[in-house]
Amino acid sequence: MFGRRKAMPQATVDVATSPPLAPIAPVDLTSHEQVSAVLGVAAGIGQVLIAAGTTNFDAKNQVVAVTEAYGLFHCHVDLTYTRIRLFSYVADSRRNPVTVVRVMPAPVQDFLRLRRVDTLIRDILSGRASLVDAQARLNAIITAPPSLGLVGVVCSWMVLGGAVTLLLGGDVWAAAASTVASGLVIWLAAVLGRRGLPLFFQNVAGGFCAAVFASAVYHAGLMVGLLLRPSMVIATSIIALLAGLTLVQAIHNGVSFAPVTGNARFFDTMLITGGVVAGVAIGIEVSVLLHVPLPPMETIAAPNLASATIRVLGGAVASAAFARACYADWLSVGVSGVTALVGSSVFYFMLLPTVLDDVMAMALTATLIGLIGGLLARRYQVPPLIVAIAGVTPLLPGLAIYRGMYGMLHHQLTVGLSNLTIAMSTAMALSAGVVFGEWIARKIRRPRGLGKYMRLYRILGRRSGVFN
Repeated sequence: MFGRRKAMPQATVDVATSPPLAPIAPVDLTSHEQVSAVLGVAAGIGQVLIAAGTTNFDAKNQVVAVTEAYGLFHCHVDLTYTRIRLFSYVADSRRNPVTVVRVMPAPVQDFLRLRRVDTLIRDILSGRASLVDAQARLNAIITAPPSLGLVGVVCSWMVLGGAVTLLLGGDVWAAAASTVASGLVIWLAAVLGRRGLPLFFQNVAGGFCAAVFASAVYHAGLMVGLLLRPSMVIATSIIALLAGLTLVQAIHNGVSFAPVTGNARFFDTMLITGGVVAGVAIGIEVSVLLHVPLPPMETIAAPNLASATIRVLGGAVASAAFARACYADWLSVGVSGVTALVGSSVFYFMLLPTVLDDVMAMALTATLIGLIGGLLARRYQVPPLIVAIAGVTPLLPGLAIYRGMYGMLHHQLTVGLSNLTIAMSTAMALSAGVVFGEWIARKIRRPRGLGKYMRLYRILGRRSGVFN
């Protein structure tokens, strides 16, 4: 038998931008306490969304959808990178304004918290969460400890380090060295972060540690007749420190009419990248002073079918490991890995063999990742931000950044500037591609006229006995 066709699932951002319905769980709009409680819940949700990297446009739509679900229409929402302010009136009286202000916490890539808030928003919009229940659940989400301890986080980053090395074309020994280096760098950053050291200096220390470790491993390998690629170790560590790069959110905020937040995120991105670059540069100079200099940059052969397959698998594993390192649940980890697998396959098997420029190929791959992330967000109810960030992380230009720094430090200005330009172009291409792919995903809907044809098809099928 042919059952009733289910409605197409929607992502939370799609539901939030839908036309407002009648209040599902209305509150007493004449009560100052209840109106304030609604604004408090909405502001807390906005805090979590912005801290996780959600753009102002999406966060504002979801905050407004929450207030309207409780019957509080005409609420003014002011979002910036550091503050969220909600303003409304009690019973439309201009004499009883209610204002709720929240200071944004430090940005944290906690994908599990983001998904729990996403589920809470869905329950609020569907009427399954009362105001009291929403308050309790939101408080539990915010105060819950990390779902993964330091050992689990470090191990996830170590897996990402080894996988990214294979993605960059390194051998097994380079992957092993990168695995250890990534774990060491992330552990050092975590220890320094717990002591209150600013993020910039954490990245300086991480970049320095990566460069010195790579130099030591390279010379130790020479003593036993093993030739390692220190550039792979350093590039992997750079990607580990730059993972979760806020450049995607910066560009998205810029194109969605949030220039203040976009500029703030862009400045953070430049500051983080500058810290890593400075740390690696100091490490290279210290290695020279210790008479264990790094070798000249080696060339990497173009990938063939076998090496491209290894790179595709490495990209998928790296994406899944990054999602897990950011406390994602196993469903989100699987979706991120599959998305990266598809994107890497298209990049290495379809785009690179063509005459397309590498930057253009990266942009098309990122567009595909953004599109897949948006579509899978509807199917598996996973926020598209998780899939997008995890999907493009293995494609970050860590090797180009290192080549640029190495050239600049060795007075090869042309080589250095060209590689740094390529790195910046690649990062911009990845960011713009993801934003465009997510936009396409949100515009994909079932054609309006398809419904009547599907009904006719079902009628004819029943009469002919096809569905019996």
